[in-house]
Formats: sequence, C-alpha cells, structure tokens
Amino acid sequence: MKFRHFLAAVFVIALWATNLLVLKVVCTEIPLELFNFMRFFACLPLLLFFRKPPSNLTKLMLIAFFWNALNVFLLGLGLRYGAGVGVVSVVFQTCSFFGLLCCFLLSKELPKKYQIVGMIVSFLGIILLFSHTIDSGLSIMGPLCILFAAMSWGVGLALIKKYQISPDLSTSVWLSAVSVLPMAILAYAMCGPSMIQSVLSEISMQVVLAILFAAYGATLLAGCIWFWLLKQYASASVAPFMLLLPVLSCFMSYVFLDEQFTPLQFLSFFIIVFGVAINLNVFKTEIVGYLAGKKWKKPTLIN
Repeated sequence: MKFRHFLAAVFVIALWATNLLVLKVVCTEIPLELFNFMRFFACLPLLLFFRKPPSNLTKLMLIAFFWNALNVFLLGLGLRYGAGVGVVSVVFQTCSFFGLLCCFLLSKELPKKYQIVGMIVSFLGIILLFSHTIDSGLSIMGPLCILFAAMSWGVGLALIKKYQISPDLSTSVWLSAVSVLPMAILAYAMCGPSMIQSVLSEISMQVVLAILFAAYGATLLAGCIWFWLLKQYASASVAPFMLLLPVLSCFMSYVFLDEQFTPLQFLSFFIIVFGVAINLNVFKTEIVGYLAGKKWKKPTLIN
C-alpha cells in the first residue's frame, strides 16, 4: 500500500473515532435519536447531485433501516446507558462476525475456519467484559445495546451483499437519505413533540457543527475514502485498519474525556481485538503445504 493511501486509511479511522467522542459529548445536550435524524436529514440536498443506485427503493430502505437507522439508534442507547467510548469502539468490532453469520443465513456464504476461531475468541472477550461489568455493579445495558447495534450492522452488510449494492458515494448518500423517515419515527417515539420543539428552539452552534461533522465528515467523506480504498486494494489489506479504531478511541477518550479503564477491561479489549484480527486473517496462518505427490513443499501463505 502506498504511503498516502496508508495515511488516508488512518484518517478515516480518526474520523470515526472522533465521531464517537462527538456523540458522547453531544448526548448531554440533545437526544441522540434527534441528533441522528438531523444528521441524515442534512444529506437530503445531495440527492440533487447523485443518481439513485440501480436498485429497488424498497431494498435500499430495508438496508438503510438496519445499516443506518437501527444501528445508530442502538449506539445512541448504549452511550445513554453509560457505555464509554472505548467500550463502544471495542464491542462494536464484533459487527464483522455478525456480518459473517448473516451472510451465511441469507446468502449461504460459508465462513472459513480461522473466521470461526476468531469469532469464538472475541466472544470469550465479550463474556469477560460483561461479567466484569456485572461484578462492578455497572449497568449491562450499555454494552448490550452496542452488541445489538453490531448485529444490526451485520444484517445491513448481509443485505448489501445479497442485493449486490455497489459500495460507492452515491450509495452512501441515498442510504443516508432514505434513513431519514425511520430515524424520524424513532426520534418522535423516543422524544415526543414537546421535547423536539424545545431542543430545536435552543439548539447550540456546537450541536449544529457536530451534526455537520457526523453527516459530511464521519459518514460521507469517511465512507467515500473507505470505498475508494476497497476498490484500490483487496479487502484483506484494508479491513485490518479497523483494528486501529478501538486503540485510537480508547486513547482519545482517555485524553479528552478522562475515561478510565480497569485491567480486566484491558484484558477483555485485547481478547476481542485479537479475535477480530484472527477473523481478518491478519496473521495469515492458513498454510497449504501438502501438494500432489505426497511431498512437502515450501508452505504458501494464503489470505
């Protein structure tokens, strides 16, 4: 990978990590259901510049519900229930496993052996994190909501593959746009008209800037760069950069939000991320060495 492309991948991860910090900060000023509605609403003007992807609108709405609306709704609930930015970024890494599982259920894509091993390892880390949360007397609802958000993301990914949706900027714009309606319903159900009117009448410039950053920076710009990298390189070369998200998020939450972590949390974080690394085949451990003629040749690493 070229150095400028490496920097582009790290820049995307930094945008996503910063977005988690932004959500944690603004949730004290505005309900995140309303924040995420306005985040998607801000993308509507872009429909004038991007043609609808060649796919049924009903399919796009179904994908948007799981990929965007339900996903961010559950992330917001997790933050509201007290989950820290570090916990959110680590637990959400399990979305790759739920993506594998849902692709198997919807499209009969069989996971590889190392992916199954990675799934088992990561969920051992999840069990350790949840047991530590319970033993510490903290609410388990935060991490649980993040886990459900990862499931929702996995369903969305499986639907994208099943319906063969092209991952490009036009798709991101339209998925954000059609997410407005389900997110509006969720915001109305959770907040009610009086709270929505009160929040909108007193909205601060800080929240407005946060909405614009979430819509155009963390969603569209980051998604555009990420999709472009996936077109330039194999997914096996790009996906491992996701492992930087929990590292960078934990560091930023410690520096800017004074978020503290216990040794058991660090251990569970390590186990979860290690399992994700196995799933992404970062270590390239599958070896095919036994070839025709029953002779051992030099092992060949395969992705």
